[in-house]
Amino acid sequence: MTPEPHQNMGQGLSSDQSEILKIIRYIRDRLELLPNKITDEISDLLKAHISGVTMIDRESESKAKPLIDDEQNIIKDHSTKEDKLQEFGSPLESACEGIDEMASEQGTLLDTPEKSQLLIEQRKLAHRQRLELEDAKVKLEEKDTELASCRKTAETDKFILSRCWPEWLKSDNLSEWRTGIETALTDASSPTSVGLLFAALHTSNAAFRDDDPKTLHDSLREVGRRLYGWLRDLGKSDEDAAIVAEKWGQAINSNCSGRGEVEIPIPGHAANNQWMIFQPRGGSSPDVASVRTWCVRDAQKRPVHRAEVTV
Repeated sequence: MTPEPHQNMGQGLSSDQSEILKIIRYIRDRLELLPNKITDEISDLLKAHISGVTMIDRESESKAKPLIDDEQNIIKDHSTKEDKLQEFGSPLESACEGIDEMASEQGTLLDTPEKSQLLIEQRKLAHRQRLELEDAKVKLEEKDTELASCRKTAETDKFILSRCWPEWLKSDNLSEWRTGIETALTDASSPTSVGLLFAALHTSNAAFRDDDPKTLHDSLREVGRRLYGWLRDLGKSDEDAAIVAEKWGQAINSNCSGRGEVEIPIPGHAANNQWMIFQPRGGSSPDVASVRTWCVRDAQKRPVHRAEVTV
């Protein structure tokens, strides 16, 4: 072990200086003491030493004076020692400052692993968050793709649906019935008659663009048949069904451009076998009780398909 600097210095010093060095070594060995406590330790050691020297044996009064003289001499000697101790004050203070610096550095070194661990945890958290964000971004892109596909499908469906509806059914007077059919088509509990009516309307829309008048006339008869069937499933009375049929008939006739037309039988009115089909019950002029379908006429207003009624 390398000799301490104070040990080499003590070899050429007096016994008093050696004693002071002992005190300094004691302080040096007590590094665990805080700097402000080191001064207190020195003071306590000096006081204890002086107090021990000044204690005298007073058993004999005759020896009092020589002991007092010795005590004064001891005090002088210790005053000299205190002066000499002050000579070592600066090195001692430097040593204390060094101890403070070492303690500070030691504390910093102790704090570094904790700070490093905290930094590592923060980096791990940031990495996890970045992965989560990247995953969320991928899912969002997938959702965007899916949404775009759904939007395209919806636009296609809307286009197809618009092609299914006849122009006369797009009028404001029949908008509520068109909306009612659309709503019913999406309801699984709706009767099958609404689906058959929708199919008949689609056929009618195509028939309006066909040059063959028979195709148009047949499609109009089918529309009337399916309309009355759906109104019965909705619980409409014969009178209410006739009112709805008249609205539909007016819209159809205005859109046929003279290629044909429909005529609506009215319950309570006299039945006419010239444009109606019914089973006679006797009597000269029976009244219409209910309607199954309306009458379809051609461009010359001749009945192509007579109305089916009951009397």
